[in-house]
Amino acid sequence: MIIFSLLELCFYLCGIYIIYRKRELILIYLPFLFFIKIMAGPDLMFRPMIYYAFISSVLMYIITKAMLVSIFKNGTVITNITAILLFVYLTLLFVFNNHSYVETRSVYLNVTTLLISIMVAPYILNKYGYKKIFYELYIMSSLILYTFITYILLLTMLGIYPNPMYNMSFISNGYLYASDIHVLPISMFIYGYYTIKNGHYNKNIIIKYTIIAVVFIIILLLLRRAAMFVTILAITSIISYYIINIKSKKNIQLIIVFMIINGGAIIISYSYIYEGIEHRITGLNRSGQLVSTDEGRFVDHLLVYDDMFKRNQYNKLIGYSFFNAPGNYGQGIYGDRNLHADLAVITHASGLVGLFLYLIMVFKLFKESYHNTNIIIWLFLFIAFFIFTLSGRITNPAYSISFFLLLIWTSLPQIDTKYELED
Repeated sequence: MIIFSLLELCFYLCGIYIIYRKRELILIYLPFLFFIKIMAGPDLMFRPMIYYAFISSVLMYIITKAMLVSIFKNGTVITNITAILLFVYLTLLFVFNNHSYVETRSVYLNVTTLLISIMVAPYILNKYGYKKIFYELYIMSSLILYTFITYILLLTMLGIYPNPMYNMSFISNGYLYASDIHVLPISMFIYGYYTIKNGHYNKNIIIKYTIIAVVFIIILLLLRRAAMFVTILAITSIISYYIINIKSKKNIQLIIVFMIINGGAIIISYSYIYEGIEHRITGLNRSGQLVSTDEGRFVDHLLVYDDMFKRNQYNKLIGYSFFNAPGNYGQGIYGDRNLHADLAVITHASGLVGLFLYLIMVFKLFKESYHNTNIIIWLFLFIAFFIFTLSGRITNPAYSISFFLLLIWTSLPQIDTKYELED
């Protein structure tokens, strides 16, 4: 349909415009671009190779700018060494331990985009500073939330359901499927945290809170439990942070209005939410037909462990094959279902070597964040990471890049730079 073709065209036009206006800060807007691409669906107007070439060109531009910043500012190009090692290692696996290049090339692009973002982020983010990056993250999150609301409401009003998740949700999810909506709770947290921290009690703040409430309700109606939990966690974290750090009546007013609007939204849509959750629990859709709600993701780790250490079906160090899990684990117990849990996915795709490098990289990032940011924000990031690690996927660039950019931002020194002073 023309809606999806326009979205695909918007992906390229937005990418070009953001490079023109923001230069290397397009790094911050990669989640938004990937989110648009997902919403456009698989029926492409342009050939896939154009997409791969476009993203590759953007990545090369970001890398070049980051290296220039590093050389002229610090005299070195040393960065997150674990991310570099993981990038090189996964590239070697993609080339030499791959059962299907056609099926895995998009996954390779998604994962390497994440790793490149982690590698270059310290240079680019430090160049612009804590406040400037916070503002850009807020704008990126705003674009995701506004686009999401428009997309969902438009498709629902037009009765377009191209790829329904459960056949029992009350609104159209378009081409957003499963972990595609995991970027929304992260965006909501950034959007809400920035709004409350920098807002004043006026008409604009009411509109922004209403946006948060609408996205909150849509996520609940889409019945994605991991996203629902993290969304509730995001709202709770924002409220908790400002209750603890109340310094004026302004803070109290903002928190009260925030709670009233979100509470009112839940009350208004309670019957729909209750019915949807009840269907998920019973495993029936709205027509009374059985829908699979099997939680195989919780035994993913055990199945991969058995494959590697009990049945010795593939190499423990390098895994089975580069991100080629469907039907190739647990003796095919779940058919062509993919692994859901990130740690199982990584281990199956890259073995113990890949898992070790990934965990070291994540541990280092969380450690740096812990020593620099508020404990409530850090706990939100840690718990959200834990929940989404169980339900995947690292291969979804909109979610994974937005999460790790937020995590890296929390580790930045909170000092003014010339870019912040100019603003």
